[in-house]
Amino acid sequence: MNLLTVFRRLALIVCAIVVGLSLAAKTPGSQDGKLIRERVHSRALENNVTGDSPDRAVSVYLPPTYESAKSKRYPVVYLLHGIGDTDAEFTSAWTGNTEDWGTIQGLMNHGIREGLFGEMIIVMPDERTKMGGSFYTNSSSTGNWEDFTVRELVSFIDGKYRTLARRECRGIAGHSMGGYGAITLGMKHPEIFSVVYAMNPALLGLAADVSFENPAFASLVKITSIDEVLKIGGYAAGAIALAQAFSPDPKSPPSFAELPFRVRAGRLEQNELVHRKWEANFAVEHRV
Repeated sequence: MNLLTVFRRLALIVCAIVVGLSLAAKTPGSQDGKLIRERVHSRALENNVTGDSPDRAVSVYLPPTYESAKSKRYPVVYLLHGIGDTDAEFTSAWTGNTEDWGTIQGLMNHGIREGLFGEMIIVMPDERTKMGGSFYTNSSSTGNWEDFTVRELVSFIDGKYRTLARRECRGIAGHSMGGYGAITLGMKHPEIFSVVYAMNPALLGLAADVSFENPAFASLVKITSIDEVLKIGGYAAGAIALAQAFSPDPKSPPSFAELPFRVRAGRLEQNELVHRKWEANFAVEHRV
């Protein structure tokens, strides 16, 4: 998928959320919004055994009238990145297009200027772990990413910026792992988010690429260090990230997680107890 297609889809995400909120006033004109880079300390992520930093970068897009309309408040969209990405992947790094909306800030400025959608604040946290992704899930190994996102981050944004600080004015969206995060956090916290949009969401249910049938996982049962996993990369690293999120075990280095498969009599087989922990985290298993 090229970047132009990605941003066209992201434009649809933003439009869908704004239509759902029905609160963003159209503001045509030549003004541009701006991007702010914040650093938010999370108590929910402190003292994790994987050594992931509790100080998280957060990119915040402020719409064109934010500086001039001092009494105006704005709806907020929380935009979650995919595995292996960071908040910067949605801002400074995705600049390959010649269109004036080749970045998130460019996309927003373009859409607002053309009257395609109204003004809003976009919040993009960095929730990448050392293994590539937190899956926006509370983990006894990597930290409580769900609590960081829905409690600490929302509180920080509402406390520092002029937001419409109520669920009716707050949406959550994401891509891939971020789509999974948007769906699950939206389902679990309807008191926080009223609108959810997911693009190419991961892990909605059980599939072969997250089961022991994936041949890339066989190498993980013999690893002795995380560096070995990082060298393998791909599905292997993703499986450790998933395990740290869905079946963490802070007393089991080097992965600090239980795997949903094991070797018995020289053959790889499913570990039913751990596999059920993974299944319980799939979006289709959540109950509201």
